[in-house]
Amino acid sequence: MSIYILILFIFIYSCFGYIYETAINIVNKVPINSKGFLYGPVRPIYGFGCALIIIVFYDTHIDTLPLFFLVGLLACTLEYFTSYLLEKIFNKHYWDYSNNLFNLNGRICLLGFTVFGLFGVILINFIHPNLVELVYDNLSNRSIIYAVYTLIGIFIIDILISLYHLYH
Repeated sequence: MSIYILILFIFIYSCFGYIYETAINIVNKVPINSKGFLYGPVRPIYGFGCALIIIVFYDTHIDTLPLFFLVGLLACTLEYFTSYLLEKIFNKHYWDYSNNLFNLNGRICLLGFTVFGLFGVILINFIHPNLVELVYDNLSNRSIIYAVYTLIGIFIIDILISLYHLYH
């Protein structure tokens, strides 16, 4: 897998993360874009989490139950350290699971572990193989490269706007 394909998947899965969080916010009657750092329709932690899961587990042929636990552990580790870093860098909590059962410092919880484990199994066994086929069957290398540079440009603008609003 080329670096361009990997970056494209990070953006795709970041958008899926935004859709997932938006659906949860609608169900919980929370304002739609109230919990993220960025303004655009991406949640990079999901994109990087999915990329990490794909890199580690995609071609390993692990049975479903061990895959569930390993993905849950990997995703919660990423979420914990991301929460810690965001808090240290920006002095702000972007999520808090303190009210959830079996949480660790409000950064991760059993429910999140379970959701990440389930989604990871679905990602590895169904979503990603089909998305790989879709991308390779329908996009040329040149199209992928242009898309990646365009997405990176938009992402940088979103980061700059977010940082401006955070500090002003």
